Amino acid sequence: MSCSIYYIHKHELTKILFNIFVEAKLHYEIYYQIIIITNTYLIYLPTVVEWSAERLSWSSNNAAGAFGSPLKLVVGGFRNRSNGSLYSVGSSGDYWSSSVSGLGAGYLLFHSSNAVSSSNYRAGGYSVRCIKD
Repeated sequence: MSCSIYYIHKHELTKILFNIFVEAKLHYEIYYQIIIITNTYLIYLPTVVEWSAERLSWSSNNAAGAFGSPLKLVVGGFRNRSNGSLYSVGSSGDYWSSSVSGLGAGYLLFHSSNAVSSSNYRAGGYSVRCIKD
């Protein structure tokens, strides 16, 4: 099965076809918002505003609420931008948004006691979860 992926950067639009089974092996750069179009729906990386709205729908504003949500977000931790080491695996969930500003980008952060939207350097290795429209 294949679908089309569009990388949107300002007014430039480049179409790339790829096989859905190798999607996880593709190189992803947070500089672009990724939109995947299939026959029936749109899949995209959420903005900070959309992550905030998602967070407000949880039963609790923490990791338990994130996992209890329909997205089943997990505490996968993150990869450090300086040394490449993994941190907070099993204790925090860090998910990129498509909201970019300068060298940084917005992300959703949650752990056992709370959840917030924040921003950090794009060189960090956070999880990516696309949502369906």
